[in-house]
Amino acid sequence: MRRIGQLTFILFLAAALPFGASAKEKIKYLFAWDDRHPATPVMGHGFAKRITKASNGEITFSFSGPEVIRSRQQFQPMSQGVFDMNFSTPAYHMGTTAVLFAYYALPAQPAKIRSSGLWDYADKDLSRFNQKLISIPISGTECNQFQFLIKRPFDNKTEFKGMKIRANAFYKHIVEPLGGAMVNLDSSEIYAALQRGVVDGVAWPVVGMVNFKWYEVAKYRVKPRFGCAVYSVTMNLKRFNKLSKTHQGVILDQGQKMEIWVAKRFDKMNDDENAQLAKFGVKETTIDKKRFDALIRSRNKGLWDLAQSFKGSTKHVKGARALARKAGLAD
Repeated sequence: MRRIGQLTFILFLAAALPFGASAKEKIKYLFAWDDRHPATPVMGHGFAKRITKASNGEITFSFSGPEVIRSRQQFQPMSQGVFDMNFSTPAYHMGTTAVLFAYYALPAQPAKIRSSGLWDYADKDLSRFNQKLISIPISGTECNQFQFLIKRPFDNKTEFKGMKIRANAFYKHIVEPLGGAMVNLDSSEIYAALQRGVVDGVAWPVVGMVNFKWYEVAKYRVKPRFGCAVYSVTMNLKRFNKLSKTHQGVILDQGQKMEIWVAKRFDKMNDDENAQLAKFGVKETTIDKKRFDALIRSRNKGLWDLAQSFKGSTKHVKGARALARKAGLAD
């Protein structure tokens, strides 16, 4: 009789719960950068707050960053389920899969990336690694999110000849044609490298240059700006599949909305950042437009070629490239 009484009580509690109520979920959320990187408070924490609000507090988060797992080493722990969600950039795992890295060559058109099938294609690619794509936020409504900060004015005759530029593969097809030599440094090393003459300039997203105070040792920025910063939010696929359909829907819906509000937010952040650089005495210097346009076309092709060259990614990137061409998003 006692067991029957307990069962009756359990059924009573179940009936008393609101229809469709879901169990509370605590998501272990891993960031590629700490809060000094502007994307972390804006996108990383901002996304979490929106999910918690949209789920009426049923989905909450705990946070970790590169102090736990270094930025470029987070992909495998995510696949293994050590963490549930990751905010990062495709450039950090292009040696494992370069499909999303190739999307750096796409225009800033999130709706078209979805309607073309490129979003679903990247999602399917990540599933090979037990990960679920949640969002592909792009840092602006136009591809003008990066720039060079250099120690002397840009000269259209000598360009970057004789200059060492802090850069990586993302910038290769602009830096090297301009005659520059690339030096790959972590953000924490750049100030001292500029100060000591180890490098003569830095290629970086516009947003973040003020926080690092590079304007103290490099007083010229190069126009036009170029490129889009592509970020990614992913979840461990097994963890995602364990969520209720309601919670899955909330996360995916907020992921799609994120692709819109992030772009608008970064437009303003870019403008504010350059206004601050000007206030700190950083002067504009300009690349010839015809030369610049040719460099951008070469860069976009080079990014697709680079992504396609990675072992294990070739056929997958070719598939994405074909979709992009069909949608008019790639040459």
